[in-house]
Amino acid sequence: MSRHREKDESDTRLLYGDWVSKADVRCEAYGTIDESVSILGLARRFCHPEVTLIIDGIQKDLFTVAAELATSARDQTKLREQDRNVSEAMVQKLESLLSTLRSEVPMPQKFIIPGENSTGAAALDMARATIRRAEREIVRIKSSEAVSENLLRYVNRLSTVLFLLARSQEAKER
Repeated sequence: MSRHREKDESDTRLLYGDWVSKADVRCEAYGTIDESVSILGLARRFCHPEVTLIIDGIQKDLFTVAAELATSARDQTKLREQDRNVSEAMVQKLESLLSTLRSEVPMPQKFIIPGENSTGAAALDMARATIRRAEREIVRIKSSEAVSENLLRYVNRLSTVLFLLARSQEAKER
C-alpha cells in the first residue's frame, strides 16, 4: 500500500504507522472511547464540582486507553517504552475510587431511568453505556490478538465507577 492516502479512502493509520480499515475493530474501540470522552465533557457541564474533578481525571486517562487501542499488537512495546499504556497504577487508582464510591453511594433499589432526576447523571449513564460498548469491542480485539489485562480491567471498572458517579450526582441534586 502507498505511504500517502487520499482523505476519502477507507483506511486509516494507527499510531506508529500501521494502516487498517476504518471498520477495523481497533478503530471502533478507540472511536467509542473518543465518544465517551466527549459525553463525559457534557457531563462535566452539569455535575457538581466534586464529580467534575473525578470526570476530568477519567477523561485524561481515556486518552491513554485510546492510544493503547490505536496501537497495533506488534507496536505495543513502543507504547510501553514511552510509558503511554494503561498501567497497574491507573487500574489501582480506579479501584480505590470504586471502593470509596461503593461505601458512600447507596445502591438503588429499582431500575434507574436516565434523565429522570439529573441531567449530569443522565450524561454519566450515557458515558457508562458507551464504555460498556468499548469493552465489548476490546474483547473482540482480544479474540484475535493480545490485549493488555490492565486495559481490560480499567475499562471494566470504569463502567461501574460511572454508574456510581451518576448515583452520587443524583444524590447531590436532591
